[in-house]
This record gives sequence, structure tokens and C-alpha cells, in this order.
Amino acid sequence: AGAAARAAVEAQAAAHLAATKAGEVQAWTDGDGESAAPAGTGDAVHRLDTAAIEERLRQVTPGRWARHGCDVWAEDGGGPALFVTPRERDSSSQRREQADRDAEFVAHAPDDVRALLAELRAVRDVDDPAG
Repeated sequence: AGAAARAAVEAQAAAHLAATKAGEVQAWTDGDGESAAPAGTGDAVHRLDTAAIEERLRQVTPGRWARHGCDVWAEDGGGPALFVTPRERDSSSQRREQADRDAEFVAHAPDDVRALLAELRAVRDVDDPAG
């Protein structure tokens, strides 16, 4: 495997270790209880269902998303807000700052997911050039 594939496996192993330490391993299991840990850790490998992820991505509001304050809107401005932070967010500056960070994350999610899927396809192509 190439350097990119090795780096992806190392990153996945680090993420799995972090999730284990945080007690979030349950989120990494599939329906029959098999672990989604990376190869070489002694656990079964669970491949992401990229087709399902891509289909969900096709179903979201099209176009670029942008954060306006604590809310997220489609940049075309032709529809309702995609993500609205509840009014109680204004109760403290700390909550307001967290709401801003959450909105920033949501606004970038579609582009980030597209980029991650492209990177995953590239790594899988390196590992299995025949497809």
C-alpha cells in the first residue's frame, strides 16, 4: 500500500484509540456488533457504506451553505434557514460562542463530507487499483 493508504490506516487507528478512551466505542459498531476498528488491531474491519452517504448528501439542500450569526442558510437565500439556533443561546457569551462554532461546523458539513468521500475514494483506489 502507498503512503496515503498507510497514513489513512494510522489516522483511523488513532481515532479508534481516542474513541475507545472516550467510551464511545458503541458508536463504532455495526448492527451485528462487529467492531469498526482498522486492520491490524485484531478486530474486524467495517467498510463505510459510501453509497448511502453519497445518497444522503444528494438529498440535502443544494448549493453552498453559509453561517449567518448562529444560523445556517443556503447561500441562494431562497428558502428557510437550514439550521437555527434556539433563542436561549443568547443567555451567555459562552453559549453564544458554542452556537457559533456549531453553526460553522454545520455550514461546512456538505463540502467537508464531499472532500472526505473523495479522499476515501483516492485511498481505496491506491489499495485496489482494479476497483
